[in-house]
Amino acid sequence: MEIGQITRYRKGEAIIREAAPAFNVYIINKGHAQVLKRYGEREVTIGSLGEGDVFGEMAFIGETERTATVVASSDMEVQRISQKDFSQSINTLPVEAASFFKALVNLVKDITEVQSKLSFCNEEMKEMNRKLKNPFFKKGLLSTPQNMQLILFTLLRRLRTTYANILKMEQDITKNVEVMGVMEGQETL
Repeated sequence: MEIGQITRYRKGEAIIREAAPAFNVYIINKGHAQVLKRYGEREVTIGSLGEGDVFGEMAFIGETERTATVVASSDMEVQRISQKDFSQSINTLPVEAASFFKALVNLVKDITEVQSKLSFCNEEMKEMNRKLKNPFFKKGLLSTPQNMQLILFTLLRRLRTTYANILKMEQDITKNVEVMGVMEGQETL
């Protein structure tokens, strides 16, 4: 039995807003949306959603505020599931399954936060690379005192090393995700 009700949104309309309370989870029936995360005064696109995607589940299940804003990038039709309907459905599950849901939500929330921070850092690095390509800016950096240059080059090396370590972790993460993909592909557990 399906739960929830059909709701329509127009292109450009915000469906959920970052930091707002979570009262519903959504499944996209038609259309597309952008996922946005705010960093200070900047808003960064951290993902996109399409037909069949679910969103709003992390704050909803974790009973916290929204972690991102979702804006319709086309006219959309979504299935909106209320807390009451979801809770009634979850309460029919064994205790272990309900606990697994919550643990999975917390893991996804943590990983999504890391991904959004990396997206922001990547934008910042693009801006720094643009500045470093400017000969006048580069000349200004190289005219600083020697100990300041040493600190600058140490920070640049540390940044490269950190990103290299993140890329090395990708292989292990990929293996873990592949196991979860096998589970997702099964009709029943």
